[in-house]
Amino acid sequence: MQTAQTHSHRRAEEELSDKGLLQEILQLPDASLIGVAPGSSPDIKTHFDSRMAELGWAHEPRVHPDFNPTINGMKQRVGLTVQTGNITRAFYDLLKFQAMYLHDRIDVAVLIVPTAAAASTLGSNIANFARVTEELDELFFHIVTVPVLIVSFE
Repeated sequence: MQTAQTHSHRRAEEELSDKGLLQEILQLPDASLIGVAPGSSPDIKTHFDSRMAELGWAHEPRVHPDFNPTINGMKQRVGLTVQTGNITRAFYDLLKFQAMYLHDRIDVAVLIVPTAAAASTLGSNIANFARVTEELDELFFHIVTVPVLIVSFE
């Protein structure tokens, strides 16, 4: 598994670079021993959880102290989620990031998803880079105001 593409929404890449986290984030998907195959989502998620723990990311912080929804990790006011599930989950992740941004919990967010081809391998109607970035730019640009870096893996 490796990083394939990135898409910077509202200057997210620049913000991550300023925080010194851009290269760390771009290297998270790099795992030569993990392939994208049917049924590999649990292994992919485990890889990301392990790498983030090694790098000092807070594990599953709550979106808001009074509510139960979480994201995968947070570090230096950067929220991060890896989504290998249904496409609707990716847009829910963006809503969680938006809520955290509006409540002054994060400055920037990262959503890691498979490429369209990798998503097809993982299953049907899986979140994928092409769809998330297209809809973020064309449909939800004025709704999602939090800077978000979309990172894809294959």
